[in-house]
Amino acid sequence: MSNGGLAVFSFNALVLLLQMEFPKPFVEQVERLLAADSRVYFDALQEKPPISIRCNPDKYSGEVELDEVLWCQGAYYLPERKSFTLDPSFHAGSYYVQEASSMVLDYCFREALDLSRSLRALDLCAAPGGKSTLMASLLNKESLLVSNEVIYSRFHILTENMSKWGRPNVLLSNHDSQDFLSLPSCFDAILVDAPCSGEGLFRKQPSAVEEWSPDNVQLCAGRQRRILANVIPSLKAGGVLCYSTCTMNQKENEENVKWMQETFGLEVIEFAFPEDWGLSDSFPEKGLGYRMYPHKVRGEGFFFCFLRKKGTVDVHIKKRKRPLRSQSHFTKVDKKSTALLAAYLNSPRDFSFYENEKKNVFALPVSVEEEVVDIINILKRSRPVLEVGTIKHQKLIPAAALALSNVLAQELPRINVTKKDALLYLKKEALREEYAIENGWAIIEFDGLTLGWVKVLPNRMNNYYPKEWRIRMSID
Repeated sequence: MSNGGLAVFSFNALVLLLQMEFPKPFVEQVERLLAADSRVYFDALQEKPPISIRCNPDKYSGEVELDEVLWCQGAYYLPERKSFTLDPSFHAGSYYVQEASSMVLDYCFREALDLSRSLRALDLCAAPGGKSTLMASLLNKESLLVSNEVIYSRFHILTENMSKWGRPNVLLSNHDSQDFLSLPSCFDAILVDAPCSGEGLFRKQPSAVEEWSPDNVQLCAGRQRRILANVIPSLKAGGVLCYSTCTMNQKENEENVKWMQETFGLEVIEFAFPEDWGLSDSFPEKGLGYRMYPHKVRGEGFFFCFLRKKGTVDVHIKKRKRPLRSQSHFTKVDKKSTALLAAYLNSPRDFSFYENEKKNVFALPVSVEEEVVDIINILKRSRPVLEVGTIKHQKLIPAAALALSNVLAQELPRINVTKKDALLYLKKEALREEYAIENGWAIIEFDGLTLGWVKVLPNRMNNYYPKEWRIRMSID
């Protein structure tokens, strides 16, 4: 048999294998989409997915000798997957493990928005927090990001990741998309990374193959339209909507973009991507977004489209003439408590302090205070990311989010620990070494990064790391 014959045989065998591994309608869909490139696409699905991280600009310092993700600042590929659970800097929010293709939003938001402005942004389907941490780093300190997740269990994961990222100008929300109909013309930018059939993650999550079907694709497309219809009214005139999925089919991608154009009059924003990035135009009609295929980019399958709402951008922040509304479930703390809390922040005059019905105290940047209070009074299951703690007998029991915040006061007592003790702390266990420090609250710090609180007593040190965040695997 000639080499050419062997190649034909191998390709045919591969097609048969793939037809057994993947649903036949999916294989046919890929063949229609990619034609001759379908073989290369399926070959790519047999390879290990790349591992990539995005550094936290507030916490990660020093040079990185790794391959850069071309379309995202401060993002890199790792040569192999490591145990992130056993890296204290990961728990400190020094970096986020994120799929590389989705990081293209970093480049697009920089191009589509004037990031020097004070912006109001919404990440509607935010958990576990990759794109929200990206957006939080893009926005300036005068801006506000509402990071929302409707599923309660995933909301807890989002809260943990956003707390560790450390940006204080974030409001966490646990609401369905229809609740945002109560916030018309509120946001300059909205990200809808919609729940989808997950075709772009087959390599990364093989279990997604079993859940795929044409009926599920149709179900997802309809659900995506419901979500979009609920949230587009919240976009300001001139505002930018990013719609993205980790799927390849047209029903969930281009057809939904055309539907948004026809129903809401949104205009697609086009980008001039460098050719060597490997991005593809929408299919079969160009001008409806962009596709990233695993055989063309160093990342997973991803679709995205940026659209602008017609109208004039209002560049002025409207000052309210009426007093702030503050209902009983979220009220401003008294002056005595404010003085106590001020010692824990670098620039306390930049913040106001509020407490909820559970007496948890939160710090709100003054620059977004009015908007945050208004939104909380509308979206009842929302809260600022920067939880300061609780006050008992005029003393603060500090919260984990405070220790991880990038506005934490530098003068507070700190204990610099070894990696072994950092991992013991993260397991919520007693530290191995003895550290000479005065009694009271202190911050556990590893390699210049804060991890959380301990209470130093005369004969012991109590570990206040949140039990729901603790490492559960062996550290030996």
